[in-house]
Amino acid sequence: MSIATKTYPITPFDRPAPTTEDLHWADLTELPLDLFYHAKGRTRLVERVKHALEVDDLGFWSPYERTIADTDVLDNMELVNIPKYADDYKDYPRHDIFKAHDAVIAEFHRKCWHQIAKPLFVLFALAMELPESYFVERHEYGKSSQDHLRYVKFSDGSYRDIKYKKGSVVVNIADTLSFMTKAFLSRIGVLYGCRPNDNVPVITAPSPLLERLDLISDADRDAKEGDAVTAGG
Repeated sequence: MSIATKTYPITPFDRPAPTTEDLHWADLTELPLDLFYHAKGRTRLVERVKHALEVDDLGFWSPYERTIADTDVLDNMELVNIPKYADDYKDYPRHDIFKAHDAVIAEFHRKCWHQIAKPLFVLFALAMELPESYFVERHEYGKSSQDHLRYVKFSDGSYRDIKYKKGSVVVNIADTLSFMTKAFLSRIGVLYGCRPNDNVPVITAPSPLLERLDLISDADRDAKEGDAVTAGG
């Protein structure tokens, strides 16, 4: 006897046309991530990241490439916290409507980490003269962490408009990564939260750049990983 599978038709999302209003646009640093996979291109991206951190100081980037295409965003939906598609969360309860679209959501979820977050972690590390795997190893997708969605929060109450650019996403720094870099990577707000793994000690990164900028204190240098609070609490 066959079991009927319930379907959940979702209204297609019609993307509105970009505004023609003359707004107070934020001048975001653009990172063409197709350059990330070539040595010379990666060097160029690191220079852009350093410029954004040291000159623009906006905390936002606009990475673009054919990483997440328009065809990957198939439907619109209300926000809901969905953990990583990793072994630690395989039994996490989900509403039937999300189970019905599990394959699409899982693929999109992984793309956010592998094709956007991971390259950015490498660029951040290189810009701060750390081993390129420094932040990647502390944010591994397959390990337990508190990745989740959050509301936007601005530190000073001011707002800037973000201009639409086809094929791009807007990325900014969250709180723990800001703490680990002595606010050199500063937090302004976040929509998609990629958190450090739960077992990662939240201590300042041993960055030669931070040392030269005199951002690392003696207490930072003396901090022991075994005594530090971990990202998972």
